[in-house]
Amino acid sequence: MIEEGLHNKTKVKIADNYEADLNINFDAEIKGSTNKTHKNEKLAKQEAYYNAITNNGVHVLINPIYKVTQIGEDFDCEVGGFGAKYANPRIIGSEVTNANEGDDMDKRLAQFRTFF
Repeated sequence: MIEEGLHNKTKVKIADNYEADLNINFDAEIKGSTNKTHKNEKLAKQEAYYNAITNNGVHVLINPIYKVTQIGEDFDCEVGGFGAKYANPRIIGSEVTNANEGDDMDKRLAQFRTFF
């Protein structure tokens, strides 16, 4: 459900709570870095993390390790970790009884990405 919040900001509400399995690739470390300097460390870390997952086609970075460099008042960042993809999404408490029930994960993630 999508609704307008204060100051015309859009909120996304999920009707049910979901859980999913993670398929973690421990064979290869993935990396990401900032494309520009940032005024604070938090933004530099967020951009490096985002670049790591989007450039490597994963959903989440497991055990991220950050290297932050301060240049004057600005920050650069590099991050490394193991990439993982969500699998078998389901409502919490339900069991996947058919192996094909989790196949629509890409569809659900595509719908989720339209909000960001």
